[in-house]
Formats: sequence, structure tokens, C-alpha cells
Amino acid sequence: PTVDETAESTPRKQASAEEPQPLIDGKWYVTRALHAGRKIPFNKLKSMTMEIEGEQITIAQGEKRELARFESGEVRKIGETGFAELKIISLRGGKEIRGFYYLDADELTMIWGAPGAERPDPTNEAEMAKARILTLQSDQ
Repeated sequence: PTVDETAESTPRKQASAEEPQPLIDGKWYVTRALHAGRKIPFNKLKSMTMEIEGEQITIAQGEKRELARFESGEVRKIGETGFAELKIISLRGGKEIRGFYYLDADELTMIWGAPGAERPDPTNEAEMAKARILTLQSDQ
């Protein structure tokens, strides 16, 4: 499949009766993870969460916390699926994490490369085989 770029803005915003609310804001629990095609054991995931509030993300695993800026960018389509680009920039410095995310019902999937690496191309099997793929469930 090919990637069709669209001029649409990111799907992070959803209109409500009051004011627009970010669609993926909230606390998310990692339920599955693959790193370079290898499944991460659940006992390592059970304490891993991501809390997103606007442009701030807190990634936690047990007592360890990483605060970062979360940037959502251009939406691209592959078949029927729309992926929004993402960038996670640590507030302590270090290399950016670039990737994509998509929301399917109540499940958020984030796909990214190693810190400092280029954004994986979801149409390239070799790049996807090296990517980090996280599946998350909301606390709501």
C-alpha cells in the first residue's frame, strides 16, 4: 500500500458541547508491547502507564517517571487507517522519539523507532520489524 498524505489536522481534538477536548488525553495502561518483533513480558508491562494532557506526556514504569513534550502532527492514511505522526521530546534533554499513533475504539496503538531514529514507515516491513509497538487501554 502507499501512503496518502492528507491536509487534515490531527485527530487529537474532538468537539464537545463545552470546548474541544483532546481525544487521547488521559491515563493509558500498556497492555501489549513489541520491541523489534519480540514480545515484552506482561510482568514488565503491568506497571507501565502513559498519561497525556495536551502537549505533556508522563511515561511511568513503577517508580520511574519521564516527563516529556508530546507533539502530534500530520495525519496520513494507509488503506482505511489514519495514523497521526507523533514526537516525544524529553524535558531532561536527550534524543527525540518519532513515530505514529492511531486510536481504534478504546485501544491506542503507538509505533515508534529508537530514540533519535527516523520515524518508522508503516508501509515498510523491515522498518516495522525494528519498531517499538505499544498497545494501550484507557483508564476510563
